[in-house]
Amino acid sequence: MRARMTLGALAMIMGLALGLLGSEWICKSATAASPPIKMGVISAWDFLPGLGVKRGYEMAIEAINKQGGLLGREIVGVYVDNKGNPEEAKKGTARLLDLEKVDVMGGFWRSDLAIVCQDQIMQAKKILLLSGAGSPVLTFERVGKDYNKYKYTFSGIGEMYHLAPVYTTQIQIAMKKIWLKKNCLYRRESQLV
Repeated sequence: MRARMTLGALAMIMGLALGLLGSEWICKSATAASPPIKMGVISAWDFLPGLGVKRGYEMAIEAINKQGGLLGREIVGVYVDNKGNPEEAKKGTARLLDLEKVDVMGGFWRSDLAIVCQDQIMQAKKILLLSGAGSPVLTFERVGKDYNKYKYTFSGIGEMYHLAPVYTTQIQIAMKKIWLKKNCLYRRESQLV
């Protein structure tokens, strides 16, 4: 029962954050091809919680794709084992961002690994879905001190999943508007340069 609710919470958070991502393409030409959304997942597969993160993302991606994907786009998971090591986590994050060109990052059940990689992900202007890392440094401290840099960090930990049926629609609408505004502004700024 608890595993089902945790999977449901993970799917809800992925859906919300990926809903933001889907709005990005509204700013682009309607004639552009619709490539799959690449979801980078990084965790430590040799540890039970890390393996659970990987399997949870695999099941959530499969479930979303069975329902037609996100805005008609398939989600593709790209998985990296960080071996529970901060240096491996940084290398894996760089690989996902720079070589694999993922659109969204997820995983990180250990706070220490998420803390050392969060800046890389925010600098790349990608959404970060934390899957168990719960240090206040990742959310309250960093977001509170530099909201503009860390505002695309989302955490699904705790007992918040019971709110999902009530707030999902309102949150999706608000997050899509934020993502659309963010991406349209980035494009305008790059066109001015």
